[in-house]
Amino acid sequence: MYFLGGKTGQRHLKELLVAYMLNYAVGTVCYTLFIGYGPRRYLESVDGLMYQFYPETQELTAAVASNTNVFPSLHASLSVAVFAVAWRSRRRFPRWTALAAALAAAVVYSTMFLGIHWAIDVVAGALLGVGSVAAATRIVARVERAPVGADVDTVDRATPEGRSDDD
Repeated sequence: MYFLGGKTGQRHLKELLVAYMLNYAVGTVCYTLFIGYGPRRYLESVDGLMYQFYPETQELTAAVASNTNVFPSLHASLSVAVFAVAWRSRRRFPRWTALAAALAAAVVYSTMFLGIHWAIDVVAGALLGVGSVAAATRIVARVERAPVGADVDTVDRATPEGRSDDD
């Protein structure tokens, strides 16, 4: 949607991709610095809950993740980053904003319900998601030499000929 959304949509896509890179960069550093374990290690009520529902995921998650990769929650940070960019593009893509909000809320809740993350991991992840979008907005604006505080939905609305750039 952002890819095909003209200049405005492509700017939002750039912001989202930069925010993703920032999320992973900060997450990697935090996973190295903070050794922690999720609720599955300490609470019997959530032990293996995800694996009871989807036993095939146990092999895959063991191959790509460590039990100590919990702070901050990249599940929360990436889903909140998607919602934050959707919020920035709400005038152009109003239905996407509502869907992104529902999906982010579902991801945040389910990571705690399935015993993957503690609430503090999710809160830190949400803050990382919002912060990464704020930083990405500045980075993309600087690279594109656009005003940082400018509303991209109104900046790109008119082309030099005075006609609308929106579809």
